[in-house]
Amino acid sequence: MKASPSDELSVAERTIDRDAAGPGWLDNRRLLLIAAASLAGLVGLATFSVLYFAKSLFFPITLALVLKLVFAPVVRHLNQWSVPSPVAGGLVVAGILGLVVAGAFVLSEPAGQWIDAAPAHFKEVKYKLRAIQEPIRVINDTSDQVTDLTELEGEKKPLEVAVKESGAAASLLNNMRDAVAAPLSTLVILYFLLAGGDRLLEKVLSLTSGSERSERIVILVRDIQDGMSSYLLTTTGINIALGIFIGVGLWLIGLPNPVLWGAMATCLNYIPYVGAIIGGLLVFFVGLISFDSLGQAAWAPAIYFGVNAIEGYLITPTVLARSISLSPVAIILSLLVWGWIWGIGGLLLAVPILMATKIACDHIEPLQPLGCLLGR
Repeated sequence: MKASPSDELSVAERTIDRDAAGPGWLDNRRLLLIAAASLAGLVGLATFSVLYFAKSLFFPITLALVLKLVFAPVVRHLNQWSVPSPVAGGLVVAGILGLVVAGAFVLSEPAGQWIDAAPAHFKEVKYKLRAIQEPIRVINDTSDQVTDLTELEGEKKPLEVAVKESGAAASLLNNMRDAVAAPLSTLVILYFLLAGGDRLLEKVLSLTSGSERSERIVILVRDIQDGMSSYLLTTTGINIALGIFIGVGLWLIGLPNPVLWGAMATCLNYIPYVGAIIGGLLVFFVGLISFDSLGQAAWAPAIYFGVNAIEGYLITPTVLARSISLSPVAIILSLLVWGWIWGIGGLLLAVPILMATKIACDHIEPLQPLGCLLGR
């Protein structure tokens, strides 16, 4: 369509005005962009600060929302079998609680034995690592001697001040309270979210104008629910298989309580990269206690890291080839950020939050470049 003379005239006038403004127009635009970026940075810092200091409030809510997204398709399937949402939500919560109680009952005895014997285990490990500790001690002594030689004669050393932490009992009580209150709060919030069905989504849609926008929101929420549910349920199956294979491998080399270490491997594998390192070091520690030589003890982490490598580089990419793929850099950054904010709980939620963010960015056109960066 050919532009009318009036349109061409208005474009020309805007061009003349912009040229007349000169460099000042560009400077003002840069200032606006800098101000917008600074404001976004301040909002981000404020958000992270609130999440950090109000962990006991926001962590159960976030965990319940993630579990709601995971189990919402399960509730929908139960609804298709004429099971009301309150009953379906109660069944899901009861199933989660039953699995946790059963696992704690099975693993409590061997875990308690290892905790009780921990002081003796540390002494034994220290004795067996004396061959490694000797070169390290020599290096430390040499470093201290070099430091002493570089100090000027008569130079006063700074006064060392030791800060003694107080309130250990109060801190322990607070941690125990959080350990009990957080899971209970999460289960209560999760039940009401599942029992409410799609009422919350319907209320959000009632605030939006236009059927097209409402339809896009429904598609976005359903895609997040289906994507996260499929990913996490599939990942759970893979993690259980990983724990079984690690447990069998540790049993074959004679490591005590292989069921405990297999269950530990299943739980730690929800934390990408970091979980495998922690698990490998723990089974190496157990191997040092259980076997007479370092060579025999090294078999435990070798099996652990070997099975993790097969799972991470072969099984998971093959099974989840059609699922959402996330960038390893984005996963590491997400683990660092959420681990700093919420500790172990943040490490467990880092990947689900990153996945939900990736799916949302893929559906919102202005954020699609960010979704591309978060993908593999």
